[in-house]
Amino acid sequence: MLIQHAIVLTSDEPTNPYAPHSTRVAGLNLLKRTLVMLQWAGVPEAYVIVGPWDRGASQRSIEGDRDLRDMRIRFLVDEDAAARGGLAVAPAARFVRGRTLVVRADTVYERDIVRNLMKRATGVGHVVAVTDRGRRTGMVLCERGSAAAMNGYTLDVALDAFADQGRLKTMDVAGRFWVPIENDEAIRLAEDLLWNSCRKPIDGVVARHFNRNVSLFISRRIAHLPIRPNHVSLVNFALGILMALAIAKGGYGWFLLGALLFKLNSILDGVDGELARVRYQMSVVGEWMDTLSDDLSNLLFFVSLSVGAYAMTADPLWVTLGFVTVIPSLLATAYQYTLLIRGGRGDLLAIKWLFERGNGKGSEQQGAFASFMDKLKYVVKKDFFVALTVVAALLNALPWVLWLTAIANVILLGTVVAQEVLVRRMRGRGEQVVRLVAGPAPPPEAVVAEARVSTRPAAAQR
Repeated sequence: MLIQHAIVLTSDEPTNPYAPHSTRVAGLNLLKRTLVMLQWAGVPEAYVIVGPWDRGASQRSIEGDRDLRDMRIRFLVDEDAAARGGLAVAPAARFVRGRTLVVRADTVYERDIVRNLMKRATGVGHVVAVTDRGRRTGMVLCERGSAAAMNGYTLDVALDAFADQGRLKTMDVAGRFWVPIENDEAIRLAEDLLWNSCRKPIDGVVARHFNRNVSLFISRRIAHLPIRPNHVSLVNFALGILMALAIAKGGYGWFLLGALLFKLNSILDGVDGELARVRYQMSVVGEWMDTLSDDLSNLLFFVSLSVGAYAMTADPLWVTLGFVTVIPSLLATAYQYTLLIRGGRGDLLAIKWLFERGNGKGSEQQGAFASFMDKLKYVVKKDFFVALTVVAALLNALPWVLWLTAIANVILLGTVVAQEVLVRRMRGRGEQVVRLVAGPAPPPEAVVAEARVSTRPAAAQR
């Protein structure tokens, strides 16, 4: 269910040393982190409540930010926050026209908490508060009438009133993390949880035990720099070109250098995705840049290894293996790109393969063939393949990897053909087949404004 608005509460204290507009976690200040999380969840409009002591600091911290250009943002000053002992939702209550998410900007939330909360129904006059074993997390879902009923009360006082009246529902975080940022230790904990959330169940063996550890080490240390995921994708493509130039020269030293550059390319392939996930800088353009960089690097490796092996031996076998590798790869890639373009995506992982299991996308086929295909993916994953090229280069046997690439790409093309045959048969039986995992849709254009509002509690509403 859609959320029409979000009300973001900033800092309750004038002298808070961990104010959301100035405290950075994994490269973003807390206010921006909250807003980009809401934007990622599809919330089109946010009202940011600040105290009179803020003096525009919160607005200046995000003004003109390119990552927030797809969200309408309005700043409202709660003039009575000091007397009340904290911020209230009341300054924004009169603007609310539908389902509204109230969230504190001084807390780091795992992003799926928001998505799960959006699926809940509040009920007329009720609110849904996110809790963790009974403890409130500062995230609440409400309707227009419920938001108005909170009036000038702080969030906890308002929720106590709803609980007294039997109008408070709860949703447990169900193991998802949330961290109130109150000290340096909390910042370190939140950053650890955010970066570790980038580890994927579908990571191959080499990626899980080596590549991901190195890529996360790099990502954590550049997250505060103005380096965007697309910049990393471009650097990675440049590495792919250098790799190809080295391997095409032939010889043990050049082969080894090229294999090591290919390994670095494989590691950095995780950095752009990690930055995008943790800093909410996901986009279809970014998906395509990552995909193209990865696929072009692979293609350059196939071609350059064929050229380098032929330059060393003058044996046409290596050229033949190069063609057997490249042509099926191009055909399979063209098929996958067609699916992505039709579905408005750019990430190959968004494709739902009917044989694939254990990736959160489900599997519609059973049997020995599906089981074989599911296991084969771990052998042909890039992390395993690139590690194998480094070993082969060390053993002065890199050209023989072309046999593996030729076989693997012929199997890949066969998988594509089998997938399409199955899809057509299923559709012929009237079955619905979902080809891609849906991506987030961009909200409307952003507007940043400010207003000063004085609100006082209405006794009749408590």
